[in-house]
Amino acid sequence: MRFATLFLIFLSVVPALAAPEITALTSGIVSHGNSVSFSVSAPGTKSTAAPVAWDNLEDGVCSTTATIGTWSSVNALQISTVNQRHSLSTRNATAAFVAAGDEHGYFTGGSDSPRWFAQYWWYIPSNFQWRGGNIKMFRFWSTGSGTNNWYFLPRPGTATGHGMLAWDEMPLTSNYYSGTCPPDAGTGWYPLTQTDDCVDAVFGRSCNCSDWLAKGIEWRGFDTDMPHSTWHLFQVEWGDSDVDTANGQLRIWADGRLIFEKTNLTTRTTSQPSQKRPKEVGWYNSNTTDAIGDLYIDDAYIDNSWARVEIGDASTYAACTHREIQPITVWGATTTITVNQGSFANDASAYLFLIDDTGAPSPGYSITFGTGAPPIHRGGGAPSGGSWNGQ
Repeated sequence: MRFATLFLIFLSVVPALAAPEITALTSGIVSHGNSVSFSVSAPGTKSTAAPVAWDNLEDGVCSTTATIGTWSSVNALQISTVNQRHSLSTRNATAAFVAAGDEHGYFTGGSDSPRWFAQYWWYIPSNFQWRGGNIKMFRFWSTGSGTNNWYFLPRPGTATGHGMLAWDEMPLTSNYYSGTCPPDAGTGWYPLTQTDDCVDAVFGRSCNCSDWLAKGIEWRGFDTDMPHSTWHLFQVEWGDSDVDTANGQLRIWADGRLIFEKTNLTTRTTSQPSQKRPKEVGWYNSNTTDAIGDLYIDDAYIDNSWARVEIGDASTYAACTHREIQPITVWGATTTITVNQGSFANDASAYLFLIDDTGAPSPGYSITFGTGAPPIHRGGGAPSGGSWNGQ
């Protein structure tokens, strides 16, 4: 009894893992392309600072050689000089969907790993035509023979189909569904809840799940929420489960909004134990009736860790609706990035975030583009008031 009491006392004083916090900029001016360093408390671990692949296409070549790292393939993507996302960009990648079926406008990269963070920006012009809408916009699949892959498939709200997130060939029998709207009859995996997993609710609309699809989540307003002629950002955190254990994790953001989150998924079984890699970062048009038109992609990023650095437009990560991923060159108590300003204005105020390997974001650290860390001042005392601008 005495040992048990002492053990409980010990547990009560063990501190919880601290969230990261950016405490100061230590060098550099926060402008596009500059190297900037900052000090961080509790940054967590990241075995390799640089991502597996990061591509802003600014070298004018769409190939397996990315801006940082490499892709396994770029499939049908080609370099584009039109429809640039912001004034600092001169290149992006494009693919044409011509209703020929089986069209591959995406990057593939990495090798099978337990965790992934992936993102890309995408744009479709005003003449792009949604049809059946069976466009796979993310797909994680093993490099081996396993079939326990999943894909992200929003569909526009048409008379013949409605928006959903779908998983293909998951070898699962657990049913996570709860609520009053049953999925279609059948067996398989239904990661659904009426109140939490209807994406329309995230955008302020009511949900009508009378005809939800099996393995799906309703998003009838997809084509309204993600309109033509506007650049949009998709981001994914994927964490494979242990074998036959419901501890897999998946989070999906659309333009900064968290539209899906599960932390109790079984993604690997004894018969299908493989982990995954980003098979499709972009769009796969699977048949002749899905869509016609051009797709544009920019700032594609994959890494086999959730640890990353982003700049956002709000003081908390969850409130950001504009985020720009930052290529990391040094990770640790002093972390260094090469600034990716993206579509932020040259003098815009923003917030710097470090997300650790558990997915926990730091509080936002206030920055202003064009300013930065105080320079080393030798003699005469430091100037008072105002902000340092590197002059």
